[in-house]
Amino acid sequence: MWVNPVSWAYYFIDDVSVYEQKSVIFPDTVCKGESVQFTSNYSDPFSWYHNNILLSTDSIYQFIADKSATYILKTPNSIDTFSLFVKQDASFTLGNDTFLCSSDTIVKNIPLNHAIIKWNDGSTDSLYYIKKGGYYIVTASISGCHLTDTILIEEKAKPSLNFLSKSEFCSSDSTYIKIELDNQYAYYWQYSKDSGSIKNIERKGNYPITVIANNKCYMNETIQIQDICTPIIWIPNAFVPSGVNNLFIPTGINIKEYSMTIYSRWGEQLFVMNDAHVQWDGKYKDEICNEGIYLYLINYTGYNHKTYSLKGVVELIR
Repeated sequence: MWVNPVSWAYYFIDDVSVYEQKSVIFPDTVCKGESVQFTSNYSDPFSWYHNNILLSTDSIYQFIADKSATYILKTPNSIDTFSLFVKQDASFTLGNDTFLCSSDTIVKNIPLNHAIIKWNDGSTDSLYYIKKGGYYIVTASISGCHLTDTILIEEKAKPSLNFLSKSEFCSSDSTYIKIELDNQYAYYWQYSKDSGSIKNIERKGNYPITVIANNKCYMNETIQIQDICTPIIWIPNAFVPSGVNNLFIPTGINIKEYSMTIYSRWGEQLFVMNDAHVQWDGKYKDEICNEGIYLYLINYTGYNHKTYSLKGVVELIR
């Protein structure tokens, strides 16, 4: 006898409902100096608070992270409190764009211990020396934060002193020397605590001056004033070794270096000296020379850096 097989089936029917969970959308941990954005899917209007101070009523509150804090969002149907943690050790700045005067150096320091530093020229030093203008970029990686800052350095020319740093005058000819400087710059004289492009200086010495350009660059210089007159020598034409005027003494002023040589009329060298305080006493080999005419050759250098020579005769009288 044939039996008809019986099949069994089980069916379970259920439904799933998906509901949007209302909340604040925010990062829980950020680096100091990082841009942060708070948003929410609550119904507006919104009121964002910190320390009971209203920060914003926009649907999105955006700011730069400075320190860890707790915030509150108030909406018509809810109040939500949440905290933001800010990594305090991950922050630095190169400062505002600035300028560099030629030949000067700007030093930038990245004060982050254990950070990995990289400048746009490949340098990895935390202490960086900037010696020319340009656009500088640095990245510091620390505590999972990657921080980047940039600075633009404009290079400006320093002023130049349009005047010889050393100037000479003779006080016996003039009571002062007139200094005239280029009036395109400003000046500050350290010794007199005043300014001016024209100055009458009455005595020798070193005069520090600061030269300031319109671009705010400056330089410190020293103007050296020297009192230098032409050297003058007076030479006697006779002397008496055994008398009152017993030395042959040429005298002079404004002389820096001096030498004298005495010759007989036949060209024999009798006396040589390189010290103006040592003069000829008329002797040769400890004996007074015979009466007569002797030749002298005097070489001397003045403080004006010029060298002079004098030739002549002197009469020795016994």
